[in-house]
This record gives sequence, C-alpha cells and structure tokens, in this order.
Amino acid sequence: MVREAIGQLMTVDEVDDKDILGVAVPDSPKFRQLAEKWRSALLIKIIGIKILLVNRDNLVDGFT
Repeated sequence: MVREAIGQLMTVDEVDDKDILGVAVPDSPKFRQLAEKWRSALLIKIIGIKILLVNRDNLVDGFT
C-alpha cells in the first residue's frame, strides 16, 4: 500500500513549491525500520517525498 501511495505521488500533475508530498504510516517498530530505509532511497530523496510516522498522540516524525 505504501509503494502504491508513493507511485501515486510520483504521477501528480501539478505540484506547487509550497506543497509537501508525503506518505503517512503508523509509528511502529516495523514501519520505523521501513521508513528509515525508504527515506534513504535515492529517488525518494530526489523527488522530496516525505515518509511520515504518526504516533498515537498524533505526533508526526519525518518532516526534517
């Protein structure tokens, strides 16, 4: 599902400089491990897609 969401972001027709392209997933040990891997992927970095982790307190990690 996350790969599909990333694929959809890569095919967006219009993106403004102020837009943030991101995929949010639950903050769990498994997703944290995957987020670290995806964040370092070359094309994810080039395109600027954010992989965001959201915890139960609605805190979001991954904007920096």
